[in-house]
Formats: sequence, C-alpha cells, structure tokens
Amino acid sequence: MKMNDREVVTYTDICIDMLSRLWYPVIYFKINFGKQDQFARLILGIKEHYQLNDNIYPSDLIEFLREHHDDRIIQDAVKVIFRFVPYRFLRPWFPELSGVKDGLINGMISINQHTKAVPYIIDQAQQQIILRKDPWIMENMAYVEAFTLNKLYQYLSKRNPNVPGVINKLIKPEHRRLGTQTKYWKGFIDAHPHTKSVFEQTDLQALPDLSIDHFVPWSFTTHDQLWNLHPVSRRVNSSKGNRLPTNDYLMPFIDLQYDFMQHLLEQSSAKKMLEDYYHAFDVSREELMMMEHDGFQRMLKKQINPMLEVASNMGFGSGWEI
Repeated sequence: MKMNDREVVTYTDICIDMLSRLWYPVIYFKINFGKQDQFARLILGIKEHYQLNDNIYPSDLIEFLREHHDDRIIQDAVKVIFRFVPYRFLRPWFPELSGVKDGLINGMISINQHTKAVPYIIDQAQQQIILRKDPWIMENMAYVEAFTLNKLYQYLSKRNPNVPGVINKLIKPEHRRLGTQTKYWKGFIDAHPHTKSVFEQTDLQALPDLSIDHFVPWSFTTHDQLWNLHPVSRRVNSSKGNRLPTNDYLMPFIDLQYDFMQHLLEQSSAKKMLEDYYHAFDVSREELMMMEHDGFQRMLKKQINPMLEVASNMGFGSGWEI
C-alpha cells in the first residue's frame, strides 16, 4: 500500500485499502488464502451484508466502504486485521522474540518499537500507523513491491495448486478484447449459418447481439484460447456470468468446437489461431488435421473436465442452464 506523502494512516484507512485489493482475488477469482487467513471470511461477510456486486470497481468499493466505515461490520474487520497483522510484519526487526509465546508478542513490540529501525510505529491508542519513511524503502519501492508480489504468489500457489493463472488473479482484470476471435467465429457463421448454438440451440446466424462466451469461465482460466470459446447471444452470456454450465451442454460444445476447428484448418489466415489447439492438445498441425471427432472429443474433455471440477470445488456456481 503506497501512502505517498502521508505520515500517519488510520487503521480504518489501511483496512479499507486491504479489503479492496483482496476483493477480486476472493470474490471474483475465488482464490483460496488458506484455512487460517481471515480476509476471505471478512470480505465474504461484507459482500453478503451489503449485497455488493462481484464486479464492483475498486474505486467504487473504496468509496462505499469509506462511507460506511463506522458500521459495526467494518469496524469488526479492523479489529480482526489489526490484532496481529502490523505486529507480525515487524517481527523480523525483533529476532530476540524468537520462541516467545504468541500472546506476549504484541506488547513487547509496542514497548520496544521506538528502539528499533522499524519502518513504522504502531499507535494502538490512536488506532493509527506512523510511517518512518525509510530512505532505502522509498528509493527502492519497485523492488519492494516486486518482492512482495512474488512472496504472495508463492503463498497462493501452494494453496491453489490446480488453479491456472494465479499470478493474473491478484488484481482486477483489465478490459479484454476478443476482436480477432470474434472475426473468425463470424467467418465460421457465414460459412455454416445453420449450425446450432450450444445453449440456445438456435441457428448461429439467428443469434441476436452476438457475443463470445468462455465455456469454462474466464475468471477461472484467465485466458481467451479458442478451444474454450463459442458464440452466444449477449443476453445468455450475461445470464451465465462466471457460472459453470450443466454437463448436458458439454457434447454440443465439443461438436461445435470440432466443426470450428475444421473450418480454421481451411483458412490460410488462421495458422496463428490454431496454435491454441496445438498447445492445448500437444499436437502438430498435421496431427490436428488427421484428428477425427472421437479423438478431438477425448482431447477437449481432457482439458475441460478437470477445470470444471476444480472450479466447482473452488465455489464457482455449477449447473447453470437456460
């Protein structure tokens, strides 16, 4: 958390900043922070209490929490976080506390913090942190941030071993563009207008407000590879959100994907796009060209089924259908 030129920061301000930074990893991406971590419980409680949207913008979330900073649920979060967090961060500056009972740590740090070159002072009475602005930290902030993110990534990777793209799930996703993928799907629809859509079972050419959907939600995969995409109406895409479709849709999706892959193989301009299939299936272009429907089905199920299972276990809503 950067505080610019501020030298004193209240517990509440720090708590709100921390909650807003962890909102998307917890709510949108459903990352597991470990059994002992309290942030997920606090954030889920706040979301449920205020009925906030999963996709709330960080700036809007911060503004909302500041407006409600005196509410009991926010102040309870402050108490939970500041019971241990600021003290545990300072422990490396107190090697003499190794082996000391946990219940004594806070008091001993409070008593001796003024005698150490710690980066901040904990003012428990005023519920605030007093920054000391260490010159080395200020001059090397980029390295400090990179080190912190790397440690956070290592921590989360151990607790989310089967989750793809953990490093991409630490911040709110930027706006994604699917222009190229949409162009190839439109080319397929022009060539095969009466092929049925996966969810609506409507002719693709008849889909209103064409949208490109991630069969396994993007908030789980964090990629836009072609083997996980298909055209739907914008209304259906919005209805599905980041939920997992019922298993009844898997075979229609695979059938459509097979036809789409065959179409791409006929397009000289699609060589680059086909790399998504080469890498996912670990095959060459020649092997993909020779692949029959049964083999394609096995390959795509091998990709998708484990993802659906892991995503379901993480808490993504399952069994979605029109």
